[in-house]
Amino acid sequence: MRTIKLSVLIAKSVERTKLILFRPFSLKKWLCLLLIASLSGALGIAGNGGGGGSRRCEKKAEAAQVQASQTINPEKQILDSYGQMYTESTEQDPGICFFRNGFSNIFPGMLLIGTGLALAALFVTLFFVFIWLGARFRFVWFESMIKNDASIKDPFHEYKKEGNSLFKFFLILIPAVIFLFAGLGIWFYLQGLAAGIFSAGAEPGPGLFLSVFIGPILTGLFFLLLLAVFSVCVDHFVVTIMAMDRCGFIEGWKKFFLILKNNLKDISLFFLSLFGLGIVTNIIQLIIVLALILAVILSGGAFFGLLYLLLAVALKAKTVFAVVAIVLAIPALFCFVLLMISVGLPFAVFFRNLTLYYLTSLKYGYAPLALEENGIVEEMGEA
Repeated sequence: MRTIKLSVLIAKSVERTKLILFRPFSLKKWLCLLLIASLSGALGIAGNGGGGGSRRCEKKAEAAQVQASQTINPEKQILDSYGQMYTESTEQDPGICFFRNGFSNIFPGMLLIGTGLALAALFVTLFFVFIWLGARFRFVWFESMIKNDASIKDPFHEYKKEGNSLFKFFLILIPAVIFLFAGLGIWFYLQGLAAGIFSAGAEPGPGLFLSVFIGPILTGLFFLLLLAVFSVCVDHFVVTIMAMDRCGFIEGWKKFFLILKNNLKDISLFFLSLFGLGIVTNIIQLIIVLALILAVILSGGAFFGLLYLLLAVALKAKTVFAVVAIVLAIPALFCFVLLMISVGLPFAVFFRNLTLYYLTSLKYGYAPLALEENGIVEEMGEA
């Protein structure tokens, strides 16, 4: 049973966010935390149609060309006729036909297929590498919140067993989710096929569309909601229990399920609170992002405008301006992207600390976090 008011948990989370990010502010720490949060997921970025027809068209064009050449140059007609006879004779040779036609058609196809397979293998490899990194960095993210430290190397190796256990679970979960939504897609298609919506000339209205696809749509939304709640449970509670008790995923899930069973109503209300806070913080982030974009556009336009007037207009050096603009624009674009990503970091820190404070307020043996500032340790007070 929770003994701390939610308002107290929110206030403590705000204070700890200020402590971690701004007291004192360190650019190195900020960038390290941004990297950890990004990798942990806390900031949540016609083929060949055959041979017959085309060859006949080519022969007609050749015949027309020969006929035209007869009226222009009789001597050239003899040479072209000889070349045409040679071409027709070689076309009757299967070996020559293969190297002239078959090989030239097969090789680009083989090259395209090989390139596609190589890119697909690279994509799958990178996908699972980032899944593995995400599983490990979830514990690095937890450690950075607990200890108010942005170290990466030590916690990355320290939580090897727990991270690998979480990664193995993801190897089961991800294919299951893919097959689930693939099944929903097939259901969606079969429903539309049976209703004739996908037939040529069909113009279904909104009412017919909803009546046909209401089943797969509602089922898909239900599973998306379930997956979102499950992700919050894993990222914020199961990972925390795994890190604190140094256990694998199955044991961590069992312990969380026991807590959930004994506090189902309170945890449900907490999830609703997270949902409401998420809406509010997303609106705030959107306002901040729009304000930053406007500020960057105005400042960038003023800077490059003055640079253009100085170099291109006053000094008549348009080439120099283009080179200088490109050299300055590349790091400026990188800083802009970094700035946009950084907007979400304080909110990610806040929500991670909020769930940490919430879990430790349930009196299941997990020590509450302490705020450390100016050498004073302040324990989380009770309501």
